[in-house]
Amino acid sequence: MKHCLLVSQIYMMYHLFAFVFRFNDLIAKNSILQQFLENENFNTHTNNLIALKDLEANLVKLEVSLKDTAKEKDEVSADVAELQHHIKLWISKIAFEKQTQVYNIPTFKFLECLLSFV
Repeated sequence: MKHCLLVSQIYMMYHLFAFVFRFNDLIAKNSILQQFLENENFNTHTNNLIALKDLEANLVKLEVSLKDTAKEKDEVSADVAELQHHIKLWISKIAFEKQTQVYNIPTFKFLECLLSFV
């Protein structure tokens, strides 16, 4: 009976050692995977930060470009308004010139001269 008990204990010890060995193997694999995931997480985080900084720099450039374009638009609008004012002045000048040309007809000048003698 002692012999049976001893064999049973040896058998249990063998399974216990096998279980501990398997458990240690799984812990080692888990540690490796955990380290891998930590590295991947760090790399992903770093890449995302770099991408965000690039996007932020592009956004700043776009904002500056937008402000410059708005300023240029305002300048062009002012130039257009000034040109429209000049066009109106020229239209008025042409209309005035047409009205005064009626009085510059030679027959009218002749009649004007005749009336001045009377």
